[in-house]
Amino acid sequence: MPKPDLQPVNLGSISRGALMELFEIEIDKIAKNIADTKTKATQKRKLVLELTFAPDIDRKVLDITANAKTKLACIADHASRAYLGKGTDGQPYILKAGNTVQVDDDGFGQTVTLKAGEVNTVEKKIEPRIKLIPLRTFSECNPVESEFLIRFQQTRDQTPSIALFDLEGTKWQGDLMRSIKKYLVDNLPENVPVLA
Repeated sequence: MPKPDLQPVNLGSISRGALMELFEIEIDKIAKNIADTKTKATQKRKLVLELTFAPDIDRKVLDITANAKTKLACIADHASRAYLGKGTDGQPYILKAGNTVQVDDDGFGQTVTLKAGEVNTVEKKIEPRIKLIPLRTFSECNPVESEFLIRFQQTRDQTPSIALFDLEGTKWQGDLMRSIKKYLVDNLPENVPVLA
């Protein structure tokens, strides 16, 4: 128990009230951070009042250091989407997302409009039927060309969705078997029968 003429230390008396002032400064920062709509609303904020006591060698005198530390919510992540494209000069550029893709469908074909930023616009009539050579077998065999229906659709986030529909059903399987047979006949000894 301290002597009657001495006052015990309290939070208001440390550093002549500096700890209370630090608390008020930091609590104001927390309030502003919570009110900032750019931060994540539910992220926890933290305020730590730190007191350091450094006694002298005789353990009779203490130096007290007061400090306040806050941990605030950082600016919330904002997701967006962009597209990498190439200009007519071959140089890469980034297309901003937004209304970058528009698809007009007349039932026979589609017109796809790509918009790069606010200035560059490319409009292209897309033929509904295209011929592709998908790799469906061994690389040594000649791949089989097939006809596909290509359809573009604009998604909710304005990105293009592309769908391919095989128009030939299973015809490609027979063509592919003939291609494999030709490869085997050409590359195996003559006395080896190839059934296909």
